[in-house]
Amino acid sequence: MYEARWVLLLASGLCLVTTMIYIKFMDWCAYWLSWLSVVLVFAALVGSGIWTLTLRANAIEKDPSYEDESGATWLNFYAYSAFIAAGIYLLVMICCFQSLRVAIAVIETAADYFADTKRIIFVPMLYFFIGILCFVGWVGAMICVSSIGEIEVSNIET
Repeated sequence: MYEARWVLLLASGLCLVTTMIYIKFMDWCAYWLSWLSVVLVFAALVGSGIWTLTLRANAIEKDPSYEDESGATWLNFYAYSAFIAAGIYLLVMICCFQSLRVAIAVIETAADYFADTKRIIFVPMLYFFIGILCFVGWVGAMICVSSIGEIEVSNIET
């Protein structure tokens, strides 16, 4: 531990700086990143369906007998399942659009709070040091108990 102290201190400092940068980035971009994640989930479902259909079409083009194999059936099944999942996702997003807007507003507000209240970063560090103190106290108590020696019972009355 002593030999690696500078590496540990440097890693702790880099973690703190990286956390500050991440919090500032989330303050600037939380709203857009939230909407981007909603759109990317839909795009991933549609894209995987299209990719699977393209993969199946290319395999059938190379070998026309592939269409009768179970692999082609499973690719077809997956593509339609992805399209159905995308449709259900889109319907849920349309039906719950107001709730989605509220959730994204909460995310944006939380990002603003963390950007304005940087001392919140030190809460985990505080509990880490409290945990270390409890561990040191526990080790001290175990050392005291184990240094008592052998316990002898002189008289047992029942």
